[in-house]
Amino acid sequence: MDEIRSSIMKLFSVAIIAVSMFSCRAAFHVASSAAVVGAVAAHTAITVAAWYAITHPVYVYSQPRATEVRVVVPQGGRVYVVAESHDGRWVRVRTDSGHEGWVRADRFYGEPY
Repeated sequence: MDEIRSSIMKLFSVAIIAVSMFSCRAAFHVASSAAVVGAVAAHTAITVAAWYAITHPVYVYSQPRATEVRVVVPQGGRVYVVAESHDGRWVRVRTDSGHEGWVRADRFYGEPY
């Protein structure tokens, strides 16, 4: 009986160690992911009142949450950021050709210059 109890205690100890290691590893991955997301968010901050060179085509809409595209700014095009929506999800832009409209902030692909 003591051998069975001893074996059960050993298995229980191994299980506790395994769960602890898994929990530490999961916590590390969560912290690492949060740091990466924070770094990406900080890197992609959009400056108002600045010109941007578009690195990937972007769709310009007449207003936030609109479904009809007003104009597509191609890669290599330029836009001037006029404003940002109160919730930060949309950016008001003016193209080189004078078109004004809104671009989803998470779809805004440009580099300031």
